[in-house]
Amino acid sequence: MYIKKGIYENVGPLKSVNIDFPFNEDGTPKPLIIVGENGSGKSTFLSNIVDAFYEMAGLAFNNATETDDFAGHQYYKAINGVEIHLGSQYLYSYLTFQHTSSIHYCFKSGNLSVEDFRNKTDSDFSISWKTAESYKGVTASKEE
Repeated sequence: MYIKKGIYENVGPLKSVNIDFPFNEDGTPKPLIIVGENGSGKSTFLSNIVDAFYEMAGLAFNNATETDDFAGHQYYKAINGVEIHLGSQYLYSYLTFQHTSSIHYCFKSGNLSVEDFRNKTDSDFSISWKTAESYKGVTASKEE
């Protein structure tokens, strides 16, 4: 499985990032080096990738995350408005992976409509959320 695209907007220190991950002519990924000053968003960028894998693992394995005392499970990355870039109304992270088919991961918080998200990311995968609530989801199947 390879990461094809990453789009972040208003996520912590990341105001706007849009990366099409590079591939060689034979379809294998090229290495990507992430550099930046302390506090510039490198770990934030990577933590969303890790969270996407936890979300995918949770579909196939019942022990991918620890169960809490309330019959739910602990998340690797909780979504809350504290992470929204100062002065912004929303945040979102959108990743596309290539496996046997495209797998999409999204998390958002704040006032962002599905229509605006689709326009910003040029995505067409099946999502739905209410404008004012948080959302996190992945389109992978248990088999993938």
